[in-house]
Amino acid sequence: MASFLTEEDAKRMISRIADKILESKPLLTELDSHIGDGDHGIGMAGGMQKAKDSVLNAENSGNVYGVFERAGRAMLTMGGASGV
Repeated sequence: MASFLTEEDAKRMISRIADKILESKPLLTELDSHIGDGDHGIGMAGGMQKAKDSVLNAENSGNVYGVFERAGRAMLTMGGASGV
């Protein structure tokens, strides 16, 4: 039997990815400080927190596309190399 990604699965996935990026903020910032201006972790964490909040606080749209669209729109606020 085929298994399909549900809206709740997509929300959990975005949330988990955001949590891992948030946990990695210090490492990403440190690594970027060696080759850039040291703001990569800050930008990624901010954008992923917005994506997580956006998908978890939105009303259900009935499909996974709405989840990914909300996450993507939230991440548009990220600047630098992690942004658009």
